[in-house]
Amino acid sequence: SFDLGGNDPDDHKWDTDGDGLSDARELQLRYQGINTFLGNPDSDGDGLNDGEEVRLGTNPSQYDSDGDGLSDKDEVDGWDPG
Repeated sequence: SFDLGGNDPDDHKWDTDGDGLSDARELQLRYQGINTFLGNPDSDGDGLNDGEEVRLGTNPSQYDSDGDGLSDKDEVDGWDPG
């Protein structure tokens, strides 16, 4: 069996960690192998919350979704090499 990391931590809240993804959607993502954390709105620490990453098509469990050395946030903000 596949461990989803527990049930919804707070049945009274739609989005326990305030990241824009419902707790149910975060559990679905975990089932698909994308590890989000219900207690942390930015699971990978890149500066974009998990909801933004899902909407943008980046991976909320990878700091650098495309592996080019820039964080997802830097790319979204328009990184300038200076």
